[in-house]
Amino acid sequence: MITVLYHQISDEPSEFHYENDLSVKIENFYNQLIFYKNNFNIISPHDLISKKFQTPAILITFDDGEKQFFGKAIEILRDLNFPCLHFLNMEPIIGGLNINGLVSYLINKNKRIFDYFNDDEINIQTITKKQITDFLNYHDKQKIIQKAKVYHGNWASINDLEKCSKNKLVFFGNHLFNHYNSINLNNNEIKFQFYENKKYLDKFNNSVNMFSYPYGQPKLFFNESTNNILRNFGADFIFTANPINFSKHNKNLIYHRLPIHSYF
Repeated sequence: MITVLYHQISDEPSEFHYENDLSVKIENFYNQLIFYKNNFNIISPHDLISKKFQTPAILITFDDGEKQFFGKAIEILRDLNFPCLHFLNMEPIIGGLNINGLVSYLINKNKRIFDYFNDDEINIQTITKKQITDFLNYHDKQKIIQKAKVYHGNWASINDLEKCSKNKLVFFGNHLFNHYNSINLNNNEIKFQFYENKKYLDKFNNSVNMFSYPYGQPKLFFNESTNNILRNFGADFIFTANPINFSKHNKNLIYHRLPIHSYF
């Protein structure tokens, strides 16, 4: 089985999605789906759970809850009768900050964070929740947040999710309450991030007990320790953003995904 990963489907990507190669043009997305249709059996999360599907098979997934998914992308998926699984961070959706977009803005655009901590090596892998909070508390927090929101673009709303809650082709999965590096969180923080997100997701009929790591690269953003923690929390299936097999252990639980890039 192959699992592919998308983020934004748009002809007008946000600066964040464009610079990080996380957006695919609408026409390209449609053509890619036609390719999948002609070469694979398109499966849903329920097919994966039951393990009753024919191969070669492909599962289409999305991460983060980007706003434009709930427009043209869903229309195309519906027209082609393709199921998909969208892993959501609920904190930005209920009105909080999107940590992924904020951190990218601080590192790539604002850049004062390097001087504040006197550390030129800060990056999305190493930055901690405490560093983010400390930096914002000692700077023009609201102005930075507003600029970061323009930079990363819009995220879904509860209303968007409610409209999809009875859509038989769209499923919601857990991506932590916010887009933190799991390795940089202690056990209690991971527990809160997992269960707080699950609390909101469980309100929707189309949510499934599946989890994907924010960022999703092995050893940098997850490892066997975090895998074991999430298994103990009851995550039935864990997805990465790594196309190469990272671990041959627990291969029935860890699913590696092929990120689909390029706006061009």
